[in-house]
Amino acid sequence: MPMTPPSDGAPVSERPVLVISRDGTEPGRRGFEEALLRALRAGGVRPLVTPCVYHLDASHPLVEAMVAASGGLVVGAWMPPRAAFWTLRALGVGQTTLQCLDLSAFASPEECARALLEAGGGRFASACEFPEWAGAPPPRWYPVLDASRCHNCRKCLDFCLFGVYGLEGDRVVVASPDNCKDGCPACARTCPHGAIMFPDYAADPAIAGASPRPAAVPRAIPAGEPDDLNSLISALEKLDE
Repeated sequence: MPMTPPSDGAPVSERPVLVISRDGTEPGRRGFEEALLRALRAGGVRPLVTPCVYHLDASHPLVEAMVAASGGLVVGAWMPPRAAFWTLRALGVGQTTLQCLDLSAFASPEECARALLEAGGGRFASACEFPEWAGAPPPRWYPVLDASRCHNCRKCLDFCLFGVYGLEGDRVVVASPDNCKDGCPACARTCPHGAIMFPDYAADPAIAGASPRPAAVPRAIPAGEPDDLNSLISALEKLDE
């Protein structure tokens, strides 16, 4: 059955933009992405296709295009919706409306295409000319802060050895994301409210942004993992070895 979006006469500038964030690390996902794009285009929608949004910075032309989307955004990405949402908000995206869907949650590209079209009410700004991009940006590793869960306890600010966190007024922010130690999720484990995420951290879905831990319940550290500040510091130092 064709997935044709309704023609409601709304100006293109008032329609949401559909964004597909590619995964540049797992080749097995490329076939899903190509089939998804074919299904969307068959439905009359031309999405904005980007590299993984987690690896973009605020100066990238594609981020500028998303910031300029006055009609809002619907974003399909290979990460939990909570992680995608706060990653984009940290980039300055989504100041109008922002909906995020996890591409890995769908059994088929066709099912995913239907969900994305429904999320936007079938009225996407498919006539817009979007910037082209070539190649993937360098990979990044940095914490994403879920502002809705942050209690401003400043434990991350006190804990981080690399100056990643800072204050904006009296609120903790990720001030210098690229100072973060590649592969280190230690600050997320110190947060008692599960407000810190690393979307690329496959070893713990909660730290990656899926099914956040209950507020005010610190994560229990399994046997064999660091259980105090000195041990965590030692573990960080080993990353350099």
